[in-house]
Amino acid sequence: MIKKISSYIVGVIMCVSCTKKENYTIQVFPVNSGYGYSIKKGSKIIIKQNYIPAITKKQEFCTVTEAKKVASFILKKIKKQQSPSIKLLELEKLKIGRNCTKL
Repeated sequence: MIKKISSYIVGVIMCVSCTKKENYTIQVFPVNSGYGYSIKKGSKIIIKQNYIPAITKKQEFCTVTEAKKVASFILKKIKKQQSPSIKLLELEKLKIGRNCTKL
């Protein structure tokens, strides 16, 4: 009887933890002459990206929209339990600029 009850309790706890929604937020912030982003899980920063990933030089995102677009792409990967990385080809598909021109 005790074994059945403890098995039931463990099952309920596992079920609750499986259905718990993770609270993620994206924040875009200014960096030098461009923008970066962070992704938080609850109140903990899990990714802070000051520069465009996957390129060789340190280049900030040109616009808030571009930073948010990449952050959203990375967050989708995280939610699918995939590696939170991005390739140059993926940046190109997202149309992320690498040469900002400020007028």
